[in-house]
Amino acid sequence: IIQTAYSGKSLNQRGQLENVEIDPESAAEILKHIQDSKQSTLGWYHSHPFFDASPSITDIHNHSLY
Repeated sequence: IIQTAYSGKSLNQRGQLENVEIDPESAAEILKHIQDSKQSTLGWYHSHPFFDASPSITDIHNHSLY
């Protein structure tokens, strides 16, 4: 059962909308909260509200790690 979805802050490098990643500090805070709450991570997702919905090179690389 999915209980909660957490929203992270983005790390927008040089104002480029086509290359947006989650802020590592935000990701660490979310992970700590999940662990402290005795929850587990089912997965993660993100949207592309201002540009093409095709996976970026960063998306492809990150997904290849799982």
